[in-house]
Amino acid sequence: MLLRLKGGHMKITFISSVVMAVFLFVGDAYCAKAKWQEFLSDDGNFSVMMPGHPSRQKNVDATRVGHIAENIYTWKSDDLTVTAEYSDLPGVAVFLGGHVAIYKRSRNAFLENVQGAEIAFDPITVEGYDGRELVYKTPMLFGKVLFLLVHERLYVMQGVVPSGGNKTRIDQFLRTFRLLNKVQINHPNRKHRNRWKTTQGL
Repeated sequence: MLLRLKGGHMKITFISSVVMAVFLFVGDAYCAKAKWQEFLSDDGNFSVMMPGHPSRQKNVDATRVGHIAENIYTWKSDDLTVTAEYSDLPGVAVFLGGHVAIYKRSRNAFLENVQGAEIAFDPITVEGYDGRELVYKTPMLFGKVLFLLVHERLYVMQGVVPSGGNKTRIDQFLRTFRLLNKVQINHPNRKHRNRWKTTQGL
């Protein structure tokens, strides 16, 4: 969110600018010192640090290979938005496409959705799994996205700040993503697939 202050006189505009500068400095200092909390999703089999408790949203998309449920957790303020999302992909999509194709399609769909320009799209290893990190920008925003495919589950972790904002807090969010070290969850799209397991710290 952008705040625009207008004053009828130059003096008022100057004072307003100073007050705004102090306000933003104090706001950044407060957010930097605020104690981040560990958000843990048993159903999603992951944990991540967030500045506060997120809101939850669930969407179901119908595709040619089946229905895909998107589980989205979001925390946002005026100068930072973090989102943790996971989806269980149909097994045939993973088998036929492979993780490289899935990452590229996810990147393209994401950039189209936010109308963003790619800055970088690099391989990254998280918890022993090969993922991708997308860095992008729009005229108003700067963001990073982690795509991580674990078996048939796709994790999408995103941090966004206004252009010129504090980018380090995006990394503070992304670098704390962890998989839980326990047997977890039935796959909704394949009844014969009972459980899958991940091991933390591979």
